[in-house]
Order: sequence, then structure tokens, then C-alpha cells
Amino acid sequence: MEQESLHRSYVRTPDDLKLMIKHAKLEEKDLKPVSQAIYFTSKTEEYKLLEMNPLVISSLKEGQKVVFRGARDDKAVLCTEDKTFEVKEAETSNSLLLLPELKLAEDCTSVDEDNRILEEREIVGVFHTYLELRLIKPRLRRLRSLLEASSYRGSELESQLLESGVKLYTTQELLREVQASEEELTQGLEDLG
Repeated sequence: MEQESLHRSYVRTPDDLKLMIKHAKLEEKDLKPVSQAIYFTSKTEEYKLLEMNPLVISSLKEGQKVVFRGARDDKAVLCTEDKTFEVKEAETSNSLLLLPELKLAEDCTSVDEDNRILEEREIVGVFHTYLELRLIKPRLRRLRSLLEASSYRGSELESQLLESGVKLYTTQELLREVQASEEELTQGLEDLG
């Protein structure tokens, strides 16, 4: 609670708001009826900002899954059902503020237009980096190496293969290991023959 008071050593009042509007030489009637006082939160949570590609947004709107794929040591990729995106961290010289409950102008309507409403909003993160997406070809090199040991060598050797304890992969296991969308992985399997 002590940290909270450090961040809010001064709490804005409706009178302060009227004075600021006056100093800014604005007319209250020209403004939306809701004002938002912005404060830093004392809670520190870890977030990463992800710049959304229109293809990913479209996939999400269609109800598709969007997943990160690959092994721990791989560079991150994000996959929709049919596309693969490289994920890279980018820097910005601007500070990007995360305010989950911030209202935009079209959201600031009030039943009582004559009385100004003062709402508090918390900044839960300040960022100078974000993750950006770039469409890439699927990374199928690992697919061949994973399947090589268990490749089909004829019906007479199939029982030997099963008895040898060689790892056989399900599609779901391959999806966890190979950096490709499900559709691209299926195509890669077909191409391998």
C-alpha cells in the first residue's frame, strides 16, 4: 500500500480538472463528458507487446488457433493454421504505454452530459520494445531429420523398425517440434513422400 501512495501522492479532483481546462483555453462544452486521470500502478507484471499482422488478426477473427512453435533453442515463430511468422524483438524510441481500461473518444459517453466524470486509469506497463511478425517460409529442415530414423524401408524391415525402439512421431508431436503451420507441415510430409 505504501508504494501505491508513492504513485498517487497527488490525486486529481474535479476542481483540478476544471482549472486545467480553463488554463488550456478550452470550452467544457466542446469536450467529452468523461476525463481520465492516468497513474502508474504499483503492480509490476511482465507483458510483451505483439504487433499484429493483418493475416493473424483475420485468423483470430475466424476462430483459428494461433500458436508459438519450435524447440527451446529455436528462434520463435508464430503459426496460424496455414502460415508461419518469424517473431523478432524491435525497439522504438517512443515509450509505449499499456492502459487496459483507457477509453477512446467514442467510448466516452454519459447519460448526464452536464456533469463531468473523472475516472482513474492505471498504466500497467511502459515499453521500448515490442515483438513484430514477418511472414516466412516454414522451417521444415528438422522434419526430415526427425523422420529419417523411422522412414519406411519396405514391409520386410517394418517389424525390425518397430522392435528397435526408434521414436515414431504423431502429427501433434511434429507440430511441437517443427516450425511450421499445420497446413505447411502436412504439405511438407506429402513432399517427403
